[in-house]
Amino acid sequence: MVRYYTGAMVRRASDAGKEGAMIKATFDKDGRTVLLLGLSFKNLDKFRAEAGDTFIRIDGREMDLPIDVMIISGETEAHMQELLEGGIGPHTKGTFDPKLRS
Repeated sequence: MVRYYTGAMVRRASDAGKEGAMIKATFDKDGRTVLLLGLSFKNLDKFRAEAGDTFIRIDGREMDLPIDVMIISGETEAHMQELLEGGIGPHTKGTFDPKLRS
């Protein structure tokens, strides 16, 4: 079963045509919950135009998820690392896709 969300509310048909709307959904696959995020071109353009100055925060409680999600953008991986440096400390847990390791 796919559960759609926008903001804190379940997705309504009236939201479907809104310019810049984002689709958030969860579904179960192979015993795991999958978070699906659909960004409009307007969302993506804003991320490009305002790299480092814009973000999307998703409250996990609103989607029955055990974590919150934050999406950021930067011109490069190094730029994003600079943006995050002040918030990352010795107790920060992080995982990285092995394909991204050099």
